Amino acid sequence: MSLFERFRSSPATDADGVRGTAQVVTVSVHHGDTVNQTCEMQLVISAPGVEPLAIEFSGTVKRKVWPMPGALLPIVVDPANPVDYRILWDQVVLAKDAARAKAEGVAALRRGEPVDVGLLFGEVFLSGANVQVVGDISRLTEDEKTGLRMFAVDHTISRLERLAALRDGGAITEAEFAIQKAKVLD
Repeated sequence: MSLFERFRSSPATDADGVRGTAQVVTVSVHHGDTVNQTCEMQLVISAPGVEPLAIEFSGTVKRKVWPMPGALLPIVVDPANPVDYRILWDQVVLAKDAARAKAEGVAALRRGEPVDVGLLFGEVFLSGANVQVVGDISRLTEDEKTGLRMFAVDHTISRLERLAALRDGGAITEAEFAIQKAKVLD
């Protein structure tokens, strides 16, 4: 195994895997202005047909897409071997755009304006994270239905955890926390 292969995510492809997410639990800090740096992360992988799994990632990541804790990264994972996954870096929103959206969400929340809670919690990192199913869901396969149910549960729990972190970190008040928690649980 070459040095490069040791530090990249595993080689799952769309042909032999399913799409899912990797939630960033912890991530190392990038240093300086170099374009590519070694990134160390603790991730939780979730995908249809795959039990959530804690994974350690160590690999080269471009600074412009460096994730923050709580971010959801798009992945392809082999359901038969969940440690065989690939992060779809080309689908990750630029870190500066995600940070700007998050700051705008916090500012709107403090002004008392309605806010898409997803802007506060990192869903902007995942293209298409805010999904609305329109039409007859009876045409979905069982795997698709399971994936939607799994996403909704993971998504709600993730939002509540990140909402509590904002409260605990002083970014929002207890009253703002209660209001946003009620919205998430509706």
